[in-house]
Amino acid sequence: MLGKFDRVAALTALAIIAGCAAAAPDAPVPDAAELTLQGNRNSVEASVRAANAVEDGPYILPFWVNIDHPDVATLVDADAHPCGGVVRHQVTAIPEFPEGGLFFASTAGEYNTVGNPVREWKLPVDYLLLALDGDRVLIELAVPDERRSQYWIDPAGRISRAPVRIDFGQEIYEDIVECPARFGPAGAGVTCREMTDLGTGEPHRLSIEDVCT
Repeated sequence: MLGKFDRVAALTALAIIAGCAAAAPDAPVPDAAELTLQGNRNSVEASVRAANAVEDGPYILPFWVNIDHPDVATLVDADAHPCGGVVRHQVTAIPEFPEGGLFFASTAGEYNTVGNPVREWKLPVDYLLLALDGDRVLIELAVPDERRSQYWIDPAGRISRAPVRIDFGQEIYEDIVECPARFGPAGAGVTCREMTDLGTGEPHRLSIEDVCT
């Protein structure tokens, strides 16, 4: 059985412990709207894969206008663009625009070591390609929407929005590589880069359209 002074000492110790626990700072909570990545590439990969995409469309995304199409004069909602006409579409997936039709999408592609195409993604106008994860690429628009949204898009055109915006800083790309001859001379509007698949860690060579200014 504790004596009077023992009980006082015990209560004092408990009070000190409780005070220390109360004074301990809470663990930092990431901002739900934006996650800034710092440090090495592994932190980028882990954070992107942890941000599961959500399907909350439709999405309003810009696509090119075919200025040579006979119906182009009928458009009343085209946006001015330094490299042609652009119309914003409300979509749940990348549209399958007919060849030679009034609208068409931008593209990104993967090619093998001899320059032959492996797969292609149809994408909105002026995209920035941020990451590759399996069949999906993560993009954002050079002129973002109010939410500064980022989107996962696969070769079938399925779209899902990344719920947490990732700020990649300067770690978006690996080295620039020489494009295959079929893309034309250097500076012809396409840049080829090597990107690492976030899931497998394997390098892939991608052709990425330059933002048109």
